[in-house]
Amino acid sequence: MAEGGAAANPDLEPTGENSSATRCTSEESFASVNSQQELSHDENGDYHFVESSHSSQVLQGLNSLRLAGQFCDITICCEGSEYICHKIVLASFSPYFQAMFSADLKESRQTKITINGVEPAMMQLLIEYAYTSQVTITKTNVQSLLSGANLMRILPVRDACCHFMEKNMDES
Repeated sequence: MAEGGAAANPDLEPTGENSSATRCTSEESFASVNSQQELSHDENGDYHFVESSHSSQVLQGLNSLRLAGQFCDITICCEGSEYICHKIVLASFSPYFQAMFSADLKESRQTKITINGVEPAMMQLLIEYAYTSQVTITKTNVQSLLSGANLMRILPVRDACCHFMEKNMDES
C-alpha cells in the first residue's frame, strides 16, 4: 500500500536497474535546474521548489488534449459551430462557465450546450484564450470580442479590449 492507505499503482513504479532509488548527484541536479526554476532553502533545512513554467506547460498539455479530443467532456455550440472542451478549463477561467457547471443547472449535466449572444469566431478566440492565455485583438474584432468577454465575465480579455479601444480611438 502507498502512503495514505491507497494501493500503489504498479504501472507507475520505477523499473530496471535503477528501480530501487532515483540517483542523482548535487552537481547534476543543480546543473539541470534552469533559470525558470527556483530552489530556496528555509530555516528547517527544507527546500521549496518552484517551476515557473509549470502553469504554461499545463496549459499546453490541456490544449493538446483538447485538440486531440481527449478527455473532453463538453461541446460548446455557437451558431452552428461546435467546440469540444474540458469543463474544468472553462470553469477555471470564466465565472459564467463556473456557475453553469457547478450550480444545479441542466447544463451541468449535459455534454452539449448552446451559447447565445457570442459570435462563433469570438467564441473560438475565447476558448483558445482559456487554453493558451493569449488572444489577438484587432480593430475588426474588438467590439465583438469585448461583448463575448463581458457576457462570460472573462475580465482580463474584457479589460484588454477596453485598453485597445482607448489606445485606438479616433479623435474625429
